[in-house]
Amino acid sequence: WTEDLFNRAMMSVCLLKILKSTQYFPDKSDQDSFTSDEVFIGSLMMRHMNVLQFNAHEIYEFFRGDRDRMKPFKNNMIGVGVYPQASYFNHSCHPGTTRYNIGKKLVLKSLAPISPGQEVCENYGQVFYFKTKT
Repeated sequence: WTEDLFNRAMMSVCLLKILKSTQYFPDKSDQDSFTSDEVFIGSLMMRHMNVLQFNAHEIYEFFRGDRDRMKPFKNNMIGVGVYPQASYFNHSCHPGTTRYNIGKKLVLKSLAPISPGQEVCENYGQVFYFKTKT
């Protein structure tokens, strides 16, 4: 986590320096220092990157090798989307759901019946559907 936080901080600084080098900010300041407004913008970028890390969902495009069969197939990540309601789900390495996109909509589908009061989880990262639980 510390390394991830450091990487996002460095990315914020790099983005801030790019904005400075393109004269995005109206104030002329030294290239090696930041004004209070520039620091504020950098802190907003850092905040948004921290929020996006846990609230953005991958968007995949599905390719299949043969029109008549599902296999061979390939999922190709084409971007990420922010779906505020989906960010309320807790993580599980073995979730009872799967997600996919139809156009701009994220669809979360249950893989098994859900009992009243049962927690519904989804997976924040790599899917482990085919691995045995330990």
